[in-house]
Amino acid sequence: DNPDHEAPFEVEPAPLAVSTPSTLREKVFRICTSRRVFVIALALLTLCLLLLAQSHLRRWDVVKNEWDFKFGYLVQANTAPVWLGEFGTNSNSIYWQYTLRYMKENDLDFAYWPINGEKRPGQGESFGIWAEDMKTVQQSGILKALQDFIETRRSSDDEPEIQFQ
Repeated sequence: DNPDHEAPFEVEPAPLAVSTPSTLREKVFRICTSRRVFVIALALLTLCLLLLAQSHLRRWDVVKNEWDFKFGYLVQANTAPVWLGEFGTNSNSIYWQYTLRYMKENDLDFAYWPINGEKRPGQGESFGIWAEDMKTVQQSGILKALQDFIETRRSSDDEPEIQFQ
């Protein structure tokens, strides 16, 4: 016998995989854990994509290009007038600011919706310029923005102002 040479070792065959309750629970736990991690990762990825899309859609050039494509070309090419109807807000949001800017830049006419503060009797309308009593202004910032918009247009028009008597 050579002392430097080890005797070959015998490999025992692996036992057949039999799912005992404890190993089955471990397998289910591993699957659930890995799926849970996958679902959480997918949810985080979706949230990141939504935030990215929202930040992209909040850019002025993106909004302007979209509105130019949908209806702005009619005014810009002098094909037809555009009347922006039934739009409103209850906040000074970026979209409200973009709407006013687009209307100014393209000389659009408009109908703000709604002026009244009631959706139906007894149910308030937060977008309404007036409150439910039709006496109180509930959206003073929106009213001021519309007044400024109208005044800006009036002062820049080449046409004489029509005087009613």
